[in-house]
Amino acid sequence: VVDLSRFVEAGLAPAATSERARQLAAEVIALIGKENAAAECRRLGEQLRVIGAVQDRALAKCRMAVRRLKAESRTVAATQPQNAELARQVRQLAEQMLQTKTTTSAKSGGVK
Repeated sequence: VVDLSRFVEAGLAPAATSERARQLAAEVIALIGKENAAAECRRLGEQLRVIGAVQDRALAKCRMAVRRLKAESRTVAATQPQNAELARQVRQLAEQMLQTKTTTSAKSGGVK
């Protein structure tokens, strides 16, 4: 959460939206068949790679947070028997989140 907040404060998150990626992809498509488009295509590609890197880092941070919750739930279950059922539910939800590979956007045909 702290890293995601830093992304927003640094102005990185808004530039890394799927809408921005779609816009850049449309600009690349518009270059098809145009002469001397290589430099512009490289520039757009770099921006797309930056968006991908920001999104990959955010996803990695989120997945690590879920893994920590899952590990903490094991500790809670072992040390606080009265909370064992809640800990089991947290572990189950965490496992479901870690197993999910696609995004809602990707399912609907959007950019991952």
